[in-house]
Amino acid sequence: MSVVKIAVFLQGALWLTAASRLPGWNGEQLREVTLQGLRREQDGSNREMVNEEECQMHVAPKHSEGGTAQLDWVFQFDQSTRYTHMAMIEALSNGTIFVAYQAATKSEGGSEQHFQFSVGSISGTRLHFDAPQRIPVGGQNGAVWGPVLHADEASSNLWLFYSESRGPCKGGVMEWAPGGDIMAVQMDLRTRQR
Repeated sequence: MSVVKIAVFLQGALWLTAASRLPGWNGEQLREVTLQGLRREQDGSNREMVNEEECQMHVAPKHSEGGTAQLDWVFQFDQSTRYTHMAMIEALSNGTIFVAYQAATKSEGGSEQHFQFSVGSISGTRLHFDAPQRIPVGGQNGAVWGPVLHADEASSNLWLFYSESRGPCKGGVMEWAPGGDIMAVQMDLRTRQR
């Protein structure tokens, strides 16, 4: 199975690098963003951030003789989805990659919180993802949380395990309390239908 690294931008954008299939990938170098408004540079020094755009965490692949890994977005913010979190991946033996994550129009814990998924494949040195689709689960009792994928290729099933809020978040900022009932649904890997 391919080793897959996930980088989640603090502003909700997701992308993946398929490490074992892309030549020249030797890990990543991260710049830390501190809560004091300073950015830690790779040499260990701190630099004051100039604007809020620098609050994103940037991940840059290292260069080597084999080349540089090509990155692709799984999802970027749009006007209808301003919150994404908890990305989970499942890679199949044929190189297909499924990514599921929770999403919402404004913030976590609201009634509109749902799951989205995207299917990725490797073409040469590029990892490409289809447009995200909404997963039609949950919404019966509250927000859905923590998607976990498990592929059973022998039976051609992809399982999605998740929790759904059972009660409101009394006195909290969120409408629904995290966690709740544990649920499971399956999808046929051949037809991609439930």
